[in-house]
Amino acid sequence: MNVPLMISRRLRLAGDGRGPSRSGVVIAVAGIAIALAVMMMSVAVVVGFKDAISAKVAGFEAPLTIIPVGAEDISPLAVRADDSVVGQRIRDVLRDYGGSIRVARVMDRPGVLKTDEDFLGVVFRAYGPEHEPGFEKDNLVAGVLPSKADEIVVSQSQADMLHLDVGSRVFCHFISEGAVKTRRFDVAGIYNSNFGEYDRTIAYASDKALSRISGVGTDCYEARGLAMSDIDRSAAAVQSMLDRGYASGEIPGRHVVQTVWQRGAMFFNWLGLLDTNVVVILVLMACVSGFTLVSSLIILILERVRLIGILKSIGTTNGQIRAIFLWLGARIVLIGLLIGNFVALGIIAVQRLWRFIPLDPKAYYLDFVPVSITPVQVLVLNGAVLIFAILLMLVPAAIISRISPASVMRYE
Repeated sequence: MNVPLMISRRLRLAGDGRGPSRSGVVIAVAGIAIALAVMMMSVAVVVGFKDAISAKVAGFEAPLTIIPVGAEDISPLAVRADDSVVGQRIRDVLRDYGGSIRVARVMDRPGVLKTDEDFLGVVFRAYGPEHEPGFEKDNLVAGVLPSKADEIVVSQSQADMLHLDVGSRVFCHFISEGAVKTRRFDVAGIYNSNFGEYDRTIAYASDKALSRISGVGTDCYEARGLAMSDIDRSAAAVQSMLDRGYASGEIPGRHVVQTVWQRGAMFFNWLGLLDTNVVVILVLMACVSGFTLVSSLIILILERVRLIGILKSIGTTNGQIRAIFLWLGARIVLIGLLIGNFVALGIIAVQRLWRFIPLDPKAYYLDFVPVSITPVQVLVLNGAVLIFAILLMLVPAAIISRISPASVMRYE
């Protein structure tokens, strides 16, 4: 029989329900619940924010982009592929990484949109038929994606600057072979990703339109559908294949493979800084909950010194008495964890469903606070708080060994 557990189950946490022990228990439970809730929501916000921003970057930048040597200086958002052999060889290499990988050709052409009142420099982007336009469709706020040679899609910020709307006609000037070529386009749709840098730069056109325009601009192959864990390995494999192909003369021109980590480095480095903020929050919350728990356990011990003296006088060891109070402390921790989980998971669920906490998209690239947390992360947080609390409770429990049975029997 576990005697300490049996005794602890018969003891009330708040003693007689009056005095400092009741307040101490309430404060300790509240401290643990608040600390766990803040920890869990912090992790959920950071994970959700990382997932949302990474998805936006991956929408504009493919996991792998094949760049011919020298094309990086033309446009940071576009690359050239010299021959269709490149695309086929890329497919062959990436076939080992899964059947859902898609290799598509991408065309980028810089141009200037011109209206009667203003003008704006943009990069027109068009995809080959292999591309699945799910990301572009999700960002559409009006109209449709371009399907004809005289249709384009502009961003909301571009439309606001040039006073355009669906159905508007706009002229675009391209540089081709030292001369300026002018084309007139109809605005077929407007998109808004809330991703300022890309929204100010990218406009979509059909591959029919851009394939007719030569001159400054680049074509590329991109590979999508790769798992994040496979990006670096697949990039090395494709790069090795391209180098061998160039050395043998099978592939015209040298090519460089860039990953989404490289092309979106500014955003991923920014997201990496969020980890430091989470660590600071976790440490602060652990200190707060630990202080309240230790204080509460000390109060519980001091209010039961006569009980401690009686137990010692009948032969109960210090270890057994410590175990009694550790079980009492564990009850406080478990109650706090239960309340903290209920509050945190409730707020996270409500935010995921109704997005009641907004954000300024100009500053955060999102118009709401994204939250995401996995069952594993919930279990890890709960386990870490529980272990940390138990270790902290060993400190006040050490007071028990210094209590003398003779002196505590006279304790008032």
